[in-house]
Amino acid sequence: MRRSIILGFLFCLALTAISCGDNAGADQTSDSEKTTADAPRAPFENISVAEFQQKMSADNTVVLDVRTPGEVEAGVIDGALTIDISDPDFQKKIGELDKDKTYLVYCQSGGRSARACEMMSDMGFESLFNLEDGYMAWPK
Repeated sequence: MRRSIILGFLFCLALTAISCGDNAGADQTSDSEKTTADAPRAPFENISVAEFQQKMSADNTVVLDVRTPGEVEAGVIDGALTIDISDPDFQKKIGELDKDKTYLVYCQSGGRSARACEMMSDMGFESLFNLEDGYMAWPK
């Protein structure tokens, strides 16, 4: 009798261990699938001068210079719209832009334009490209 109880207990213990092992694997798979599926999209893409120039010719594209007026005086990419990121009304001015267009954004070295792209993404803009190394890398 005692032997039957011990064997029954071991059998139940083995079943519990097997079923727990199967659930852990299933949970692990679904967690990794969720991580891949729920991965957030980057708010913008850093691109080279060559890629920037190539995208400039596409329809529905706006080149946006976020440098200060003093920096703009030194030169600007042809056709660029200038909105100074340090202007207190920067977000208001950006909010007036068409969110359905593609924006190629640049500053002097790429840092402020990256920040501008993040702000624009937060405001609902979806097609944003930052000129890596900024206007300093632009051929003059």
